[in-house]
Amino acid sequence: MMVQYRSLKEKHKDAILLFRLGDFYEMFFEDAEIASKELDITLTSRDAGNGLKAPMCGVPYHAVDDYIGTLISKGYKVAICEQMEDPRRAKGLVERDVVRVITPGTYWEGADSTTFNYITAVYPWYGSRGEINSLGLCSCDLSTGEILLGWLDEEGLDNRHTSQKLVDELSRLLPKECVLPESLRDKGLHKTIIKNFPGLFVSFLDDESFQGDDAEVDIPAEWLTEKVPPAASRATSGLLAYLKQTQMLELNHLKKPNLYLKDAFLEIDQSTRRNLELTQRITGGTYGSLTWVLDECSTSMGSRILKKWVERPLRDPQAIEERLSAVEELTQDSALLNNIRRSLSGIKDLERLVTKISYKTCNARDLIAIASSLEKVPLLKEELRLVSSDLLKQILRDLDEIPEVVDLIRQAIVDEPPISLTEGGLIRSGYSQEIDELRDLAAGGKKWLVDLETKEKARTGIKSLKVGYNKVFGYYIEVTKPNLHLVPDDYIRKQTLVSAERFVTPELKEKETQILGAEEKLFKEEYRVFSEVRDVVGAHIRSLQKTALTIAQLDVLGSLAYIANLYGYVKPEIRCDGKITIKEGRHPVLERVLPPGSFVPNDLILDDNERMLIITGPNMGGKSTYCRQTALIVLMAQMGSFVPCTYCSIDCVDKIFARVGAYDDIVLGQSTFMTEMNEVSRIVENATPKSLVILDEIGRGTSTFDGLSVAWAVVEYLADEKHVGAKGLVATHYRELTLLSELKPNIANYHVTVKRAGDDIIFLRKVAKGVAAGSFGIDVAAMAGLPDEIVERAREILQALETEARKGSKSQKSILGHLASRSLGTMDSYQIPGQPLLLGFSSTVDASRYEQYDEIISMLNDIDVDNITPFQALEILYTIKDILIRTKEE
Repeated sequence: MMVQYRSLKEKHKDAILLFRLGDFYEMFFEDAEIASKELDITLTSRDAGNGLKAPMCGVPYHAVDDYIGTLISKGYKVAICEQMEDPRRAKGLVERDVVRVITPGTYWEGADSTTFNYITAVYPWYGSRGEINSLGLCSCDLSTGEILLGWLDEEGLDNRHTSQKLVDELSRLLPKECVLPESLRDKGLHKTIIKNFPGLFVSFLDDESFQGDDAEVDIPAEWLTEKVPPAASRATSGLLAYLKQTQMLELNHLKKPNLYLKDAFLEIDQSTRRNLELTQRITGGTYGSLTWVLDECSTSMGSRILKKWVERPLRDPQAIEERLSAVEELTQDSALLNNIRRSLSGIKDLERLVTKISYKTCNARDLIAIASSLEKVPLLKEELRLVSSDLLKQILRDLDEIPEVVDLIRQAIVDEPPISLTEGGLIRSGYSQEIDELRDLAAGGKKWLVDLETKEKARTGIKSLKVGYNKVFGYYIEVTKPNLHLVPDDYIRKQTLVSAERFVTPELKEKETQILGAEEKLFKEEYRVFSEVRDVVGAHIRSLQKTALTIAQLDVLGSLAYIANLYGYVKPEIRCDGKITIKEGRHPVLERVLPPGSFVPNDLILDDNERMLIITGPNMGGKSTYCRQTALIVLMAQMGSFVPCTYCSIDCVDKIFARVGAYDDIVLGQSTFMTEMNEVSRIVENATPKSLVILDEIGRGTSTFDGLSVAWAVVEYLADEKHVGAKGLVATHYRELTLLSELKPNIANYHVTVKRAGDDIIFLRKVAKGVAAGSFGIDVAAMAGLPDEIVERAREILQALETEARKGSKSQKSILGHLASRSLGTMDSYQIPGQPLLLGFSSTVDASRYEQYDEIISMLNDIDVDNITPFQALEILYTIKDILIRTKEE
């Protein structure tokens, strides 16, 4: 047997081999040592021949799924070796073979039912000079059979762009496993993947398996049209070859690939998806993410599709309008919505049940779940009978009741079958004559045993006598030890227990053969009939998958309609006027976690006159919330959802970028500022006039002057139509950036308002036009509980710095000098004097006269208002007047 084990292990060196021995899966040698540690099970040993001992550990076959899940979650590959024949009928060594290799990307049984479980193959296509000019990606979710096919082939694709676009795409898919050609091992793309996705399981396949015609599988002709480039075609070949090698069966449930259409979806890169917390929080978990708010789906299928809609909003106004109209119809008919959601709540995960049929791992309860789910379809069709929106009409047409499947399952399978498929009780009486006959025979034998027990009690006078059964000894008569003197001579002792003896009789042994023979035949026949039923249902895989997808789409629409009614969302208008208008917009997540009614809504308009908004204001004032809610409202509108506001109209954007927050990326070896600049660089390179850009505190990860300079140049570049001309919001504490509104006609200043109450400040969180009076950072520090001594010292230092900025500016030509000397009353109308070439134009104003203004400002700054006398104040006024007269004469 150990020779057999070594032979199989040699073929699967990189996997932990689970070797079936009776009711256990055993592991040997190094596999046993690893499994013992990772699974926390006892390590023993077994004779390995030549006087050697093999380390060994094992797990029971009925609990193996849990152990496999643990090994997979820890990054191991697992090979399952089964007994290929009945050990009772084997002549010599039982034949064994590996029937499946399970990897993180192929372990669909343990995947979260509300999300996708992708495995992605990547294949590069090289140009004549050895550069990558196209990159194919093929992803598959084995749990649903979905295949996604995409490629990157933009003109001028260099290595850096290739790597970043690959990272962005993989961050959307979040595959559990990546499959690469062997030639890429330790090369650039491989290093990029493991650097950006630490912990991602990467597998390698020989390059020949990616070669199309030479691949191990034949790709259906309708899967790959002339639109599919060679890189994508070879990625598909490689992935299917890998799946065949590991799964070792015909994957009949795999669907025709969905092609990525470049202009079909709103583009959202990796950092934006993270910063906006679309499907999970930055800190982990789904609580507080956008999907947490929107997912009120009744089925796990619906939850998966909703997540896909969130991650890939649409760009086509017509497709968006179709979804919105369907949601609108459901929101306007509460009876229709409630009835649909009630019917959906009883539907199981048809997509994954179909996959179990394809893998031949489904049990009788799974078939009952399919039947009960399909029985809900007529109810859904009846509810949808009078719908008017195009998408709901299409859903009505696509819903297939598949009555032949329902009828077959209901006729063949009992209503409450057992989990086991090998112990009978599966097939309904009347479906199979042979099964009924075997069942009667087995039942008759059981009745005979009951009669035998009654008869023997009377014959022996032993009232505690009983007839029992176990798999080792078969049927027996058990007598307690105090009654052994009453045992008849024809009883044959079979087994001795602590408190009893077990006996058999010739009559009992003869009947046992008949009963067990009938039961064995019954169980085999029931399993055979069940398998036939399963295979017939499997012949309807495509119809089942189409109905499952249709139900999932209806579920998502129902969830969006339910959320819209529950939270007071409105239907956005999709226009082509170049504007984004939001009235009383709210952050969809924050308003759910704050006390009811406490969130402060705000308006927004982005158009050709005000394409870029500079948002200033205090910490905790709501700048970041205002920026993020804008991005989320636009995203929700383009995914087909109603939005949290009282009115919304948008001209569809092609991309959303959100540079938010400051953090170090230790894994990538990047500082806060480097991480920020990398993200900003990608925004500048990829943004278009149709994009929406959110920049929150850009430049704060370095020195003030460096950060301000970078922020100024970036905002200028993005707002300038000659370069990008994107729409955007910039939240900043650099009040100097507000000068841009006077230099660029399409940049406007807004601020979040606050109110002073004595020494305290109250955040009003209302956005208004103009520049904030300050950042109130020291006030926020005081609110956070910083000691009074530190707060007062901070105020002294701030006053000194502001005074130094004014005095150091001399003629006030510096940006800092201007901002330090601007009063609240002149914030919105301040006229900038001439600036050096940094700002793009020269001065024509005599700077010397501003020296007099500096003198006046210095005098005013030195006044002790609380202690000055009226006479002293009058003297200062006369002095100021003299200075102004002298300046005018000069």
